[in-house]
Amino acid sequence: MVEKNLKVQVNANIHFLYKSPDEQLSEEFLEYRKKWHHNPETFTVSKFPLHLDIESTSLCNLHCPFCSFKTIHRTWKRGHMEWNLYKKIIDEAAEHQLYSIKLSLRGEPLLHPDIFKMIEYARKKGILDIYFNTNAVLMDTEIAERIVDSGINRISISFEGFEKTLYEKNRVGACFEEVIKNIEGLINKKSQRNSKTPRIRIQTVLIPEMEAILEEYKEFWMEKGVDEIAYLDLEKDPEKDEDLHYPWICPQLWQRMTIWYDGTLIPCVHDTFGVMKLGNVSRVNISDAWNNVIENAYRQIHQAGYGETLYACRICPLRAGQVRKLKSGGSE
Repeated sequence: MVEKNLKVQVNANIHFLYKSPDEQLSEEFLEYRKKWHHNPETFTVSKFPLHLDIESTSLCNLHCPFCSFKTIHRTWKRGHMEWNLYKKIIDEAAEHQLYSIKLSLRGEPLLHPDIFKMIEYARKKGILDIYFNTNAVLMDTEIAERIVDSGINRISISFEGFEKTLYEKNRVGACFEEVIKNIEGLINKKSQRNSKTPRIRIQTVLIPEMEAILEEYKEFWMEKGVDEIAYLDLEKDPEKDEDLHYPWICPQLWQRMTIWYDGTLIPCVHDTFGVMKLGNVSRVNISDAWNNVIENAYRQIHQAGYGETLYACRICPLRAGQVRKLKSGGSE
């Protein structure tokens, strides 16, 4: 049984400052987003994940100081997902009418030489919602045109602040002026094509320097003409023993699964050490792993309010941040 007053927090780590009307909202998409909230809140397990995080590449062209893959995991093997592996994933996903994929995780998707081929294949197979996160460093005029023409539904661009010093301090290796130019180019290309896609989100990690300037941040990017502006909680490791053992239920076990570039299948995006891995999709089916006894055991442990007994969950930075908010009386 779940402890009294213990609720599932869905999308609690992202906060929107601005959203323009979304003209892509089909009935199928609305059904998907309803399930995104309903399934974890009611502990409903669908026949297949609603969403897959597919790491097209683990390579990145920047060295952001708050990125664990550039600090804790800097010695880990990196690479691009091979086409045959990707095709196998999408073929199975399409067979089960998967709603959504995200083609990024620890790396920069525009580094993958076949990223647009990946988008095209997912569209061809009927995936409803296709998107990725990017730092936009490589998004020159040609790439911006290919993004718009690809039909990708959404992209999120990571950008701290609205002035050179703060941005380049946190996006080490990027040039403020060039990336601004790239983003403006994408917005202009979308307008020239009179295209509804991609829906463009600008988002920042809520580093301490951003906390006092969120309103100015919103105004700066609204004037540029983006569709959404948001910030993400800064992820921190658990600091206190009581944080480690505070009950919290992770919604991802009822929403999504993650596949690393090499095919490693894990229950969520935050198990960065792969402690909870469920095999490799080159050898196992996603549907089997989604419904197997191990994955169901993870769900039962969380549903009972004992997620912290799982090592990967106990050290999860998402969990740590949300626990601190709950303990301090912060909103979901």
